[in-house]
Amino acid sequence: MATKTRASKKMTKPASLVPRPWTPVTADTVGAGVNVGVWGRECRFDAQPFLTGLATAGQELLAAPMALVGTVAGQPLVWQKSGVMLHKCDADAAVLSGWLTNEHLNVSVTTRIEFDGMMRIDLVVTAHGTNTGTGRRDAPRLENLWLEVPLRSDLATLYTYWPVAATGVVQMGTLKNSGNVPESGFAVPFKPTLWLGWEEGGLAWFAESARGWFPASEDRVMEVVRRGDQTVLRLHLADAGIPPWQDRQDAWDAPLVPLTFTFGFQATPVKPIPVDFHEWRINHCGYIGASLADKGKRDEQLAEFERLGVKTLVIHEAWNPIQNYPEAHNSAVMSKELSDACHQRGMKLLLYFGYEFSTLAPEWPELWDKVLVKNPQGGIVGGWDRQPAQRDYIVCYNSEWQDRFIAKMQQFVEAHGIDGVYLDGTSIPWGCANTAHGCGYRKSDGTLEVTFPIFAVRRMMQSLYRIFEPRGGIVNAHQSSCCCIPALAFCHSYWNGEQLGGKFVMDLACFRAEFMGRNFGIPCDFLSPPQSLALTLIHDVRPRPNGGESLRTLAKVWDVMTRFDVGTAEWLPYWRNADCVAVQPGEVKVSLYLRRDTKSRTGKALVVVSNLSPDRAVEASVTLQPDALGFRHGMAKAVDTLSGAELPVAANGLALTLKPLEYRLVEVAG
Repeated sequence: MATKTRASKKMTKPASLVPRPWTPVTADTVGAGVNVGVWGRECRFDAQPFLTGLATAGQELLAAPMALVGTVAGQPLVWQKSGVMLHKCDADAAVLSGWLTNEHLNVSVTTRIEFDGMMRIDLVVTAHGTNTGTGRRDAPRLENLWLEVPLRSDLATLYTYWPVAATGVVQMGTLKNSGNVPESGFAVPFKPTLWLGWEEGGLAWFAESARGWFPASEDRVMEVVRRGDQTVLRLHLADAGIPPWQDRQDAWDAPLVPLTFTFGFQATPVKPIPVDFHEWRINHCGYIGASLADKGKRDEQLAEFERLGVKTLVIHEAWNPIQNYPEAHNSAVMSKELSDACHQRGMKLLLYFGYEFSTLAPEWPELWDKVLVKNPQGGIVGGWDRQPAQRDYIVCYNSEWQDRFIAKMQQFVEAHGIDGVYLDGTSIPWGCANTAHGCGYRKSDGTLEVTFPIFAVRRMMQSLYRIFEPRGGIVNAHQSSCCCIPALAFCHSYWNGEQLGGKFVMDLACFRAEFMGRNFGIPCDFLSPPQSLALTLIHDVRPRPNGGESLRTLAKVWDVMTRFDVGTAEWLPYWRNADCVAVQPGEVKVSLYLRRDTKSRTGKALVVVSNLSPDRAVEASVTLQPDALGFRHGMAKAVDTLSGAELPVAANGLALTLKPLEYRLVEVAG
């Protein structure tokens, strides 16, 4: 009989450590294996230290078990023994201990699985010892060592990684880091985060550095290889031998240095998409902060926002004289007045914080050299000019500034009643080589390299989430293409697109991989003007307005979405609705929200029709399939929801003339 160990029976920490919407971790010892459950996902370890099964979004993601493969003394590695055991399980995490062994090597693996599905793996490879104090052995001739993760090819169609360049600085106008996985696969240099999956879910891999890796080519440290029904993520831990072991012997008084690797996985979606995220109605602006002292102007602006249906107001940098500084001062007192004024109008207030440390901060003289991001040459990074006179440099949250920031933020929120934060770059693990706070590492040749402090940034984001989630607040991350899932998991939403420099005509697979959010379990807003609505609406995404005409345009779309109650409707996007919709020409894509009564076989649909051509007007033909939609009487009526005009219907079809990048929101009754 299987021995079961569940968090509810073996609890050492209170379940309150698990914030909403996650649930306590469960762990079962089943025969020689261990099963671990977190919200929406099931992890299986069948008598070995690496995942043998991983279910997410209702799908088994792995095509075969993860495996540590390689060659030693010219022969493929064959593991003679393997095992795994449950070390402990609390509400917030389970810890597993596992091992592999053969005549050459011992492998020890510690896996920590946290409540949001983040799996940290510490892998240690040692030479097989002699078990005597005087014995000596030649080092194993380990030629190469790879970790292979075989995913189902039908569920590994999309990819996104970060950064595009080595440093992590935002790259304007590029999209090459996201899209469809090519049939030929691809290879990249070391990337601290890479995600593979499909429109509903997937698997993120991450590591803070390639410390201890020995790839043969810096351009092929990570590969994605197509093998028919398997798509394999291959991590080149070593390709050309192990230099620290070269021509060495293993002895009691001078053992070979163990090879230690730390990395992680996290299956997505990390949490359920909120049903009401369409109703957040976020408006982003900076100018209102500059007019806080003029109560009349402030109230006039807020009244206009209320009239247009804004429910969440984001104030950019202008609210605070000291950039990115969460402490009470004259402007912060005014933010309390603004917070109260917003609440009286049914709006939540989010204030700007980011990735910088200001020369105007009182702590600058004490901390700057210890807390700023530094490059391998010892230089600091960034340096925006801000008013009043100051410069702001990129700070590393792997430093003591994280704890100081969080403590100040907790006090600030309690004193001033804000409902959330807009985080400019805070969720990004900027590459850092500042050894004063533990970042950076030296390669075997002495070269200093950056590390990407993923675990520290994750802790920062989790702390912010724990401040705002109990208040019903919002943590919103502006992450400029960095879909670092271990950190992004603790955001209620993210805002992506600044790296495109205003570009919004793109490959659709790129959008589905990086800009949609459903695959991660985190709603996304698009940083682009309202002209991008043709692109965003077919993905159930909206560009974020910033007052003025953009807000007036989005307010109309919000109202349509609210009237139809899209949050509780069935969503049928263009890539999986071919049985319901036929569309011509190819530049036109159609997604729809569906509400139907299965008993009466009647219902209605909100149909998003978009011409994605940037330069060609089209005559669009959209034909709905009544049987597939469950409409007994076919299409009875069609209305353009933005203009209110009734549209002619013929043979269950619509004919629409669409300008370049024009969209229509058509409500159809059947």
